[in-house]
Amino acid sequence: MEFKIIVVLVAVALFIIILTGIGILINTANHIGTVYPPIINQCPDGWMTDGSSNCIIPSNVNLGTLSNFSKVPGYFVNNSTGAQEINFSDRGWSVGGITSQCNKRLWANSNSIVWDTISNYNQC
Repeated sequence: MEFKIIVVLVAVALFIIILTGIGILINTANHIGTVYPPIINQCPDGWMTDGSSNCIIPSNVNLGTLSNFSKVPGYFVNNSTGAQEINFSDRGWSVGGITSQCNKRLWANSNSIVWDTISNYNQC
């Protein structure tokens, strides 16, 4: 009986040590230099692109709390279609020593605009 208890205790102790080691390896291996998300969507959710680097502002989808887009960097009205568009590649998004992704994240979150790969960007 005593032998069985010793074997079980040693097995449980080894199991805990091995699981702890695996957990530490997984944690350190997954977080070193990892940028999430690895691919950035060009436009906010529900917005369409005009085929270039411009995003067409929809009339009723995912507009958040922002009603006046004219002060947004890269905003313009397309001369040929009359659509309101934003060029999110505009240099105005990289101001104040902050990266364009971080400025876009701040803009999207503060205006309640859902932008899946920008709203949850983790390098700011």
